[in-house]
Amino acid sequence: IASKEACDELKRMMRAQQAGTRKIPHWLSVPVAHKTGENNGVTNDIGMIYAKSGKMEPALDYLRRAVASAPEASPYRLALGDVLARMGRLADAMTELRQGIALDPRPSPGWLLLAQLLGHVGQRDEAVAELERMVSAGPHNAESLKAASKYENYFEYREDVHKAPSH
Repeated sequence: IASKEACDELKRMMRAQQAGTRKIPHWLSVPVAHKTGENNGVTNDIGMIYAKSGKMEPALDYLRRAVASAPEASPYRLALGDVLARMGRLADAMTELRQGIALDPRPSPGWLLLAQLLGHVGQRDEAVAELERMVSAGPHNAESLKAASKYENYFEYREDVHKAPSH
């Protein structure tokens, strides 16, 4: 038995889901109603909400489930790669990001993250090559050009900072 207010809120949630405006509210401690039960999109969204709240272990669990149920879904792999990177699991993150990019090779934040991770682990040439591939995949995408330029300068700057002192 639920109060009138709780029922009104549940109706609002279900209408939003049906309209596609918002799948779930940003609550983590209450059950989520969905007209079709848990599905790939809801599972992915729950994982992303956990990640945004800093709860990486449950985020990882939900995102892995989303990828397992829809391995061809690029956004799920990119989200999983992001969480793995934030957990410090860079090799696993780069694997997921590469697979997500292969599924949808349009410029994306995931591509930028891959380049950033490659630069972080000292693979500057590979990082710049990824940025070049991203720009060539969307040469008219102003955001990708701006981001690529920013990251290329970052890698060059970091390389200068870490040069061995001359004697």
